[in-house]
Amino acid sequence: MFKLKRASVIKSNMVEYSELRKQYGSEYIPYPVLLEASEWHEKRKEIIERDDDKCTCCSEQGTFPHYDGNKWVYVAVWSEFKKGWVESVDENGRYELLEYEEEMSCSNISNAPTILQVHHRYYIKGRLPWDYKSDALQTLYVDCH
Repeated sequence: MFKLKRASVIKSNMVEYSELRKQYGSEYIPYPVLLEASEWHEKRKEIIERDDDKCTCCSEQGTFPHYDGNKWVYVAVWSEFKKGWVESVDENGRYELLEYEEEMSCSNISNAPTILQVHHRYYIKGRLPWDYKSDALQTLYVDCH
């Protein structure tokens, strides 16, 4: 049995905003593309950690993907440490090598993910998704968003 801690990205195929700017030149960068930037993923991680890996609306706890050798399972995020790594590929094909921690009970394993998203409480025209004060952002379970 093992318990996973908050994941840390070790390796990823995310791209920095400066690379997106080079790719798009002076053209508009679609918002969903901006959400794939490493700067957004860092800000997102900061906000989810601040909110204790839980939805600020319903308190649902986020889960961490883990491949058990046969299938992907989703494990509640915990805070105890014993390092390991797991490869993760999400539904958008984004690859990440994640650091995790061991020591979790089987009762915390699910076949479906609890996806946490970071919600902007307001938007400012022309501002990049990660260029907001932290209090303008909140963690929400996908069903609450």
